[in-house]
Amino acid sequence: MRSTERRGGTGMKRGRSRWFGAAAALGALTLTACSSGIDAATPERIASTESEEPEESRPLPGFRDAPSVVLTEHYAGRPKAALDAQTAYLADHGGLTAYDLDTGEERWRTQPELPGRGAYSPDDIPSDDAERRQFVAGLDHLEAPLLTTVAGDEAVLVGHLIELGDGVGSSLLLADAADGAKLWEIELQSPAWETRAAAPSLYLNLVEEEELAVVTLGNGSYVAGGLEYHRYVVDLARGEVLYELDDEFAWAGTSGGVIYTQTRLASGGYGDLSALDAATGAELWRHSLTDRYATAYGPWLLVTSREDDAQLLRAEDQSVALDVGDGLDGVRNCVYEESLSTLVCAVHEEFVGVNETGEITWLVDAGEGYRTLQLANTYLYTDPHDVPAAIDPLTGETASDGFATTPDAVGPSGALFRESTTVGFHAAE
Repeated sequence: MRSTERRGGTGMKRGRSRWFGAAAALGALTLTACSSGIDAATPERIASTESEEPEESRPLPGFRDAPSVVLTEHYAGRPKAALDAQTAYLADHGGLTAYDLDTGEERWRTQPELPGRGAYSPDDIPSDDAERRQFVAGLDHLEAPLLTTVAGDEAVLVGHLIELGDGVGSSLLLADAADGAKLWEIELQSPAWETRAAAPSLYLNLVEEEELAVVTLGNGSYVAGGLEYHRYVVDLARGEVLYELDDEFAWAGTSGGVIYTQTRLASGGYGDLSALDAATGAELWRHSLTDRYATAYGPWLLVTSREDDAQLLRAEDQSVALDVGDGLDGVRNCVYEESLSTLVCAVHEEFVGVNETGEITWLVDAGEGYRTLQLANTYLYTDPHDVPAAIDPLTGETASDGFATTPDAVGPSGALFRESTTVGFHAAE
């Protein structure tokens, strides 16, 4: 591991207020859903509970049809970005650029010390649609940057796969959100990459309560086989690795300053679930599980089996809130909105809302096929029945629709949409 010191600047500037969406475990929030008989426009109410709005007013859920500003005309693939009210932090395979959302002008750019794998120039992007799709398919994995707060100041965490002299490596970089000054950079390499790098990947998860990040370096793929992960817990204030989690443990998520892992069995199944103190790695408790897989979502632990049975447990004491047969069997994935204390899951052909007491409060028909669901600004952005919409997690009701596609990234003042190679910012309305 190699570390580089901060370059330029004297300290992080004061941050700006923003809304945080809940982070999904290991990257994109993709939900599977199929057809049912419920009217897609009207949620079926299951419990007559009244949920209160958060004290701070919620951002507008919809966006203007036309872009307010164009950020770049030379972007390949789906934009990987984080947004606050004034700035879009857009990652590409070569670095990270901050764009002013009022003018579209570049505010600053930073990049890893060593070249990023797959870094391209505008001239490298094919103009032909088919050739461009092939070009994008050949690019390495790219993770979206994360906005966070370190010592009271706003910063941007970004990871890149990089070219090392002895093979594939990764760069983890923390930049001052105000001016892009590099606060620190460290380089990490998965043990598997040293001898047999195959389909390398990098994922980021924040443990904001402790100002930590979990960096997951992946190797192999579900298609090609040989899939394994190696994880590093990094102190964001100092840019130092505190400890590592090797491939003997499966990732089960993080919440409330706790990291959840699960033992991998020689049979290929999963064993006991452990809660670790994020700051030290010390085991807080262990819960016996056999051939069931657990994932943490806020205060909940979702436990599923190969037979598609599902339980929802309270993380604090592992007690059962929803048992097998109570409505989550066949669950594909969930997202949790902390500010609304609401869990939303994709269960067979429906989206299901669960309140803070563990009651299922609404169901929405999602239509057939796979559904991408993005949680941002306290809304769910998805496309039930192929109609892009923003859904209120509290009620299941449609808060806004009419935009042509689901947004690529959402912030408190608007969203990014890509058309061909052009990334534009569409203001909220």
